[in-house]
Amino acid sequence: MMFPDRRFFLICLTIGFLFVGCSSNSQESSSPSNTRVADRVMFNADIELTQAGKLSGQLSADSLLFFDKEDRILGFGIEVDFFDEKGEFSGNLSADSGWIENRSQRITVYGNVFFSGAEGVQLWTDSLAYYPEITRIRTMAGVKIDRNGEFIFGGGLDSDLAFKDIRITQNVSGRLKQD
Repeated sequence: MMFPDRRFFLICLTIGFLFVGCSSNSQESSSPSNTRVADRVMFNADIELTQAGKLSGQLSADSLLFFDKEDRILGFGIEVDFFDEKGEFSGNLSADSGWIENRSQRITVYGNVFFSGAEGVQLWTDSLAYYPEITRIRTMAGVKIDRNGEFIFGGGLDSDLAFKDIRITQNVSGRLKQD
């Protein structure tokens, strides 16, 4: 006679654990207040960048997430063609992801960053920011620059898009051609 009472007790105990385990934290885990939600999403997107009314860049992305309250855009699979003040091509930038500030049009990219300039200059880094108001690119990350067979390595970069005024701030090394 004791055997059925034990089974009944174990069944009640198991049901009790199920109710207690399922009831307490469900509201915390489903709350979206701690995560950002995009206002709009655009796939295979193109955006024109302008400076003083002139085309300064053409941005393409696999996807763009628009955050209206922050006044910026998060992009994935980014590629940007830059143009100088005459409207001529001055470089191409590609990266895994990045932020575009709507007002200033500053672009900050991350992951597999590659820049190719009009004069054959190539740059590789992990992150890079483009400042359109001064037409310069900057990073604190390590960089590798190939300028027509001349290589420069270092940390921290401040340069114009033509790579005529390059400043590397840390651990500069490289191989330059002899004239």
